Parts: sequence; structure tokens; C-alpha cells
Amino acid sequence: MNTKSRNSNKYGDSRPDDYLRLLASRVIEGSQLLDEMIISKALSEAIEEWLLDLRIEGRSKATIRFYRQNLEPFRRFIEANEPVNLKSINADNIRSYLLHYQNISHSSAFALHAKYRSLRAFWNWAIRESYAISNPIQTLKAPRLPKKIIATFRAEDIKSMLAQCDNRTFLNLRNRAIILMLYDTGMRVGELVGMRLKDVDVEQSLVHVTGKGNKMRTMHISSTTLKALWRYLKTPPRPAIEKIWLSEERRPLTNDGVRQAIRKIASQAGITGVRASPHTFRHTFAINFLREGGNVFDLQILGGWESLDMVKRYAQALNIDDALKAHRKFSPVDRL
Repeated sequence: MNTKSRNSNKYGDSRPDDYLRLLASRVIEGSQLLDEMIISKALSEAIEEWLLDLRIEGRSKATIRFYRQNLEPFRRFIEANEPVNLKSINADNIRSYLLHYQNISHSSAFALHAKYRSLRAFWNWAIRESYAISNPIQTLKAPRLPKKIIATFRAEDIKSMLAQCDNRTFLNLRNRAIILMLYDTGMRVGELVGMRLKDVDVEQSLVHVTGKGNKMRTMHISSTTLKALWRYLKTPPRPAIEKIWLSEERRPLTNDGVRQAIRKIASQAGITGVRASPHTFRHTFAINFLREGGNVFDLQILGGWESLDMVKRYAQALNIDDALKAHRKFSPVDRL
């Protein structure tokens, strides 16, 4: 075999090591070209631009506040001395920040997980805007979350709260309708306060709400809930306001107004052992829907969850809850 035959290959007559050097140089050139295409942007400026984009997209104030509160500590950590270019931040920087936050913070694992999720969402946006080549957080595992049993209202709790709203005053009629609406549909508190008169289809017993990301969805309500809503709406005097839920001063009710009303009613009803909040009604709706034979896919649609992750947690909670009930009923010690 001659020398030429030995050194030739499918890439031509160059020796293999020459080809590898050529390939490496072209990879470096491509990487440099790609880096030059990335737009230079300071971290603080990019965060503000992202939050502005979220407002333009119609994301809720609560969502924007959530991201701001979770990104601001990271910005302070990274830009301790001077502005930092976004494309210069790597996985080690993010890892150092998460470890730093974990060490100095007494917050729960859920708070650390929120920081991780916010950074991941921010970098996904930065890549789309050509402010970064890749998402550095993708190489980091999400902080592990402890499994929690999702606390829900018992049927007795709901009855006790409704019993606090048996008088025919404006507030009692309103609160009774709110409790039944939340329990019947599992809608979010923001979706509840956003309801307008035209969102109720009396003929079909349907309500239309605007959820996260301005996404519309439709839910069925029972005749009991519809009657309670109608009795509340008929209570004079009612101003010409399209929003359904009003305060005692006949102004549109706020999220905090609903939360305060639920806490007060639960306290009057003597309910303990579960957080008295509108979101607990959402948990209760989901668990009861599954317990009565509903499937997770229908629940996802009805509740407006973007993924099945939270719905799966409800399914797991259902299994745990039912197992605990079975143990209380069939405990071997109690049967001695």
C-alpha cells in the first residue's frame, strides 16, 4: 500500500489530524459568528423589557409582580458592583445565586423553586429576543419540592359557611352566591371578580370567565348556584355597573375583598385546620371532581390549567386523602 493511499480518506487527501484542525477552526469561527449575532443587553434592562412585554401580552398584574419579585434578588446578586451583560451570565452564576439564596433565606423550598422557574422563563424569552444563545439554567436541576397533602374544605365546612349567609341582606346574599360559585366551578379569585353580567348564560346555566393569559373558558353552574346568583343580583339598589360582584359601597369587588370576606365567614363558622381562602375552594372543587369520577383531562379544561402537572398533584392528593380515610375507618388498633 502506498503512502498516498494510506493518508487519503473520505474528506480528501488531507491527513486526519489536518482535517480535525480545520474542523475545529470552523467550529470556533461559527461560535464567534453566533456570538456576534447576539444583541448586547444589560441584565437589568432585559428584565424591564421582559416585564413590559408581559404587560403588552395582557398578563395579570399578579403574574408580573411575581416575576419581578423573583428576579430582583438575582439582579442585585449578579450586578452587585456594575451592570452585567446578559450573554455573559452562565450556569455557574445561576448555581451560585441559588445556593446563596438558599443559605441566607429562611423561606420554603417553594420560594426557591419560584426563583428557579422565573429565571427559566426569563431566559427562554431572552433567547427568542436574541439576547442569549442558550438557556444556562437548563443544565441545572429544579429544586426539589416536598410533597404536600392539599388541604380542602369538608362538606360540613361548606354548609357551616353557607349557614352564616342565611339572612337576606345584600352582603349575605352576595357572600352566599360567591361561596357557591367558587365551590361549583373552582374558578380563580381573579376570574370571579372579573365576571360581568353578560358573562352569565342563564338559559344554558353557563358562565364565561377570562383566565390567565386572557384565555376565555366556559363552565357549567348548578341550578342552586344560579338561583343564589339571581337573588343577589335582584337586591336593590344596584348601580349600573357591568361587574357582577360589588362591595358594600356598591363598587366593584377586589381580589382582597373576596379573600377578606371568605376569612371572616370561615372564622364565624368556626372552621379550623384548613386555610380559609378562595383558592382552597379551587382545591376542593378539583378533588371532589376527581372523587366523583371525573377524569384529569376534563378537569384540566374546566380549571384552565395549562399543563397536567397541577392536576396530577390533585390526583395524588385524592389517593392520599382516601387512603387516610380508609385507615381511620379500618384502623386495626381501633378495632381491638
